[in-house]
Amino acid sequence: QVTEMRLNGVELLFHVELFNPNPFGVRFAGVDYEVEVDGTHFANGQTESALDLRGEEKTMTDFTVHVPFASLGESILGFLAREKVDYLLKTNFRMGTEDSFLRVPAQFPGQLILPKVPDVSVRDFSFPSVSTEALTTRLVLEVNNPNDFDVPVDAFGIHVILNHQEILSHTSIAGRRLTAHQSVDIPFEMKVDFKGLGLSVQNILKR
Repeated sequence: QVTEMRLNGVELLFHVELFNPNPFGVRFAGVDYEVEVDGTHFANGQTESALDLRGEEKTMTDFTVHVPFASLGESILGFLAREKVDYLLKTNFRMGTEDSFLRVPAQFPGQLILPKVPDVSVRDFSFPSVSTEALTTRLVLEVNNPNDFDVPVDAFGIHVILNHQEILSHTSIAGRRLTAHQSVDIPFEMKVDFKGLGLSVQNILKR
């Protein structure tokens, strides 16, 4: 499952069930792992924590894997637009010491439900004030996070066009987090010079 989305990737948590068929316990010194999504290598790593399996019993263990967005073979939005993808967790459980150990391979296939892209809509677009030289505009975006975890946002790539002129482009809002299953209003205020728009205050008031 996806447990966290960061600006550079996502955190995945794998819950793995292991069964030791032997009448005696087994200790693994650590695990090497590799993650494939839709047949493409996404991430790899290892754990150094010891894992003890009791004889003839099942044991649950977790793997946390960071998947960077840079490893995606397609655009981030195109990838997240999909509902779920097939994955394969390849592991090698290490038995012994650093100088001499045995690798026990295992594979765990499954399906990963992908995080959803936040919904964005325009709540309000108004003109708080007008002077003889400039027009003040206020844009309020409503952003809803439909995921079970918070989503960080470092910027909105927006373009506002008024009278065929771009008056705002890519305004940064560094450090904001979208809380899980909640909506938030994000305001933007802009002062637009009438000369830049090719309009006069009389033209504005007549429209």
